[in-house]
Amino acid sequence: VLATEPERLRSPLLRAVLSPPLLEAYQRIQRPRGETPDPGMRRRIAGLRRAQEIRLESVRRLGQAGVPLVAGTDAGNPLTVQGYSLHRELELMVEAGLSSWQALAAATVAAGDFLGHSWGLAPGDEGSLLVLEASPLDDIRNTQRIHRVIHHGVLVDREALLRTEGEEAAR
Repeated sequence: VLATEPERLRSPLLRAVLSPPLLEAYQRIQRPRGETPDPGMRRRIAGLRRAQEIRLESVRRLGQAGVPLVAGTDAGNPLTVQGYSLHRELELMVEAGLSSWQALAAATVAAGDFLGHSWGLAPGDEGSLLVLEASPLDDIRNTQRIHRVIHHGVLVDREALLRTEGEEAAR
C-alpha cells in the first residue's frame, strides 16, 4: 500500500502507532515527488493497483449480493500496522461501494455476531468503545479521529500507551 499510496505516511494515526525506526524505513523507500521508479518497481506498483481494483470490485459485488462481510486486519501479515490497518480497511470498504454504516457494522456488530461475541454496552457486554471527534457516517476516515478509548469499561490513557510503545520500539 505504501508503494502505491505514499501519502498514507502523513496519517496522524499511522505516525502515532509506527515505531520511529519503522517510520524512517518507510520514508527512506519513498521516492522524491517526480522521480520515476525503475521499470521493475513500476511493474510491481501496476500489479498492486490492478490487484486492489479486483479486491474492491469483489467487495462491492459481495456487499450488493447481501453476503455478510466482516472487517479485521490479520496481525502478522507484512505491512499490516496494528492500530491503523483496520481504519484503512474501513476506508477501502467504502471505496468499494459499501456505505459507511455497512463498513462500521462489518468491524463491530457483524464481526461480533460472527465470533459469537456481544460487543455492546448492556449488562454482561464487553463495554469497549471508541469516542470519536466526528461522525464516521459523514466520512469513514473520522474513525481515525479518536477522542477516547474505553476498553472493558475502563478509560484507556492513549498517550501513556503510545509513549510506552514508542519507548519499547526504540530499544
